[in-house]
Amino acid sequence: MRALACVAALLGGAGWIASAILGGAAVYWAGAALLALAVFVLGLQLTPRAPTWLQAIVGIGSVGLSGSVLATVRAELDAATVDVVAGAAVILLFGFLAVRWRSEAGEARDESRHGRTGPRSRGTRGAHSA
Repeated sequence: MRALACVAALLGGAGWIASAILGGAAVYWAGAALLALAVFVLGLQLTPRAPTWLQAIVGIGSVGLSGSVLATVRAELDAATVDVVAGAAVILLFGFLAVRWRSEAGEARDESRHGRTGPRSRGTRGAHSA
């Protein structure tokens, strides 16, 4: 799911930047659909242990909230500029998340190979203990 969100966000952000520079409503709406998918998936991950119906509500609410904020900003500022800035911000955010999630998955894979199930520093004292 995380990979789907990252790919959709990167393509959607690039579509918005291309649409703002080159023009074209089809590219804009395709980018908007991809960005909505990415936000929906990200919203699903906000409630990982919740029932499916609650995850769906949070995902849909995330799309609605981000769309409302974007519509408000686009109404007040130049729409093309907002699209470029929003597209670039989405690309940077989800690019960062992709790298972070990839490194977390790699660490979890390494720990499972070595049979670690608990914390790495088991038996050692933390910085806050006396």
